[in-house]
Amino acid sequence: MVTGIVPAAVLMGKTRLPAAVVLWAAGVAASPLGKKLGAPLDRAGRVLVNQGLSIPGHPEVFVIGDLASLTDEKGKMLPGVAPVAMQEGKAAAHNIGREVRGERRQNFHYFDKGSLATIGRAAGIAEFGKIHISGFLAWLAWLFIHIFFLIDSAIDYSS
Repeated sequence: MVTGIVPAAVLMGKTRLPAAVVLWAAGVAASPLGKKLGAPLDRAGRVLVNQGLSIPGHPEVFVIGDLASLTDEKGKMLPGVAPVAMQEGKAAAHNIGREVRGERRQNFHYFDKGSLATIGRAAGIAEFGKIHISGFLAWLAWLFIHIFFLIDSAIDYSS
């Protein structure tokens, strides 16, 4: 963990890492809304939520997405990425519906469908469980899945 930046170096505890140029792109803090809720926060300012995605002591208040601090069943912190937020949103909505019907809430369980990213022109990386691919094939997978979700979001399923 970076503990400081000084001219020509990055400090990590007692370790000094020489650097001609330092570009800092980490340390993004959570929305200040988390503090206003009066709930416990993690060191990044995210709200510590229970497994049902609500604030301890306030079951009527749900916090999801990158403002929520939650660990999975193995104790690993869930990342603040869209797939987690989308699944949390559905889970919170289902729990609100259960509450209205007088049913018990269910705990949130994140299902990791994998990760995709582009890393250049016609190049990407993909990770699906134990499968790791990179290059053009990963970029094609990224392209196909993103087009699929664009088409899926444009279809009106209500009729």
